[in-house]
Amino acid sequence: MPPHRILQNQKIGAVQKRKFVGHRLRQRTRFGRMALLGLRREDMAGVRSSSEPYALLLARTVRENLGATWGLSETGAAGPTGNGYGDAAGHSCLAVAGPVEMAITLETGSPDRSANMEAFAEAALNLLRSALT
Repeated sequence: MPPHRILQNQKIGAVQKRKFVGHRLRQRTRFGRMALLGLRREDMAGVRSSSEPYALLLARTVRENLGATWGLSETGAAGPTGNGYGDAAGHSCLAVAGPVEMAITLETGSPDRSANMEAFAEAALNLLRSALT
């Protein structure tokens, strides 16, 4: 199975997003961060979305909220355009939080949304693999 099918937090189009919202934990808005993750504005003071510190914050929060050993997160711009923070398409910050914490930034340089989603998912799984070893 391709990595992008394994990760449930991959980015998808608006139509698909509405269709699959029931089985996905996606947060894109302030309301989503508060309602799904319990993050407050104070928790994010000085932390820019689509950054390694933000990815770590999300991974830690998911791990803590679910009582899991590991939390994995991704934030960025899959494409075909960049995000509102000035990051180009193909920009992703990934993080894992658990007994070991790691965060990386991936820049594919590509506007191809589907290829970027696969690259982001593969990088996330590789990051988790690195943390486990």
